Amino acid sequence: MPPETLRKPTTDELIARLGDLQGYLADTGLGAVLRTMVDDRLRAIEGLLRIGVGTSAADGADLTATSRSDFLPDHVVDGLDAESVRGRVTFADFYHGSLGVVHGGATALLFDHVLGLVSLGGGRDETRTAYLHVDYRAMAPLGEELTFSGGIDRVDGRKVFLAGELCRGDVVVAQAQALFVTLHPDVGATTRGSD
Repeated sequence: MPPETLRKPTTDELIARLGDLQGYLADTGLGAVLRTMVDDRLRAIEGLLRIGVGTSAADGADLTATSRSDFLPDHVVDGLDAESVRGRVTFADFYHGSLGVVHGGATALLFDHVLGLVSLGGGRDETRTAYLHVDYRAMAPLGEELTFSGGIDRVDGRKVFLAGELCRGDVVVAQAQALFVTLHPDVGATTRGSD
């Protein structure tokens, strides 16, 4: 097949492939020889990516969109409005913590993301997380669909107070309390897109 007819993968497809590789590394006990081979290839890929930094779309690179959710677990938002969010999430093996369950940091990452979606609803300006507290109530299993929900408790000026839950059936796995703060317009203009 001539090179010009090859399909170019999107940035999101490459990021998803990288996530798959992270999962494989987490799942395997690599021996020294294989570990060295993988390291050599990853360093070569890193070198290619460093060359691409600063390359514009005019140079043939697809640098138009990067996802803010590069490291988020697979999740589906089933409902989102100006006041609440609900959905489903499955944590892959990549997110394992001790005892073979979901790492607490992955749970916090999910809450930060989904509560952040709600904080932007209702015509509110861009926000940033000021505070996120997670109470872990039960162990969250890997590879099993869990449900999440969250919403606004109250809004006080620029402050948006939210709460959320992660559940395994009827069992509450984790609860979150969060404070997101609406940015001043001059701050938002300088930080937008720098996440």
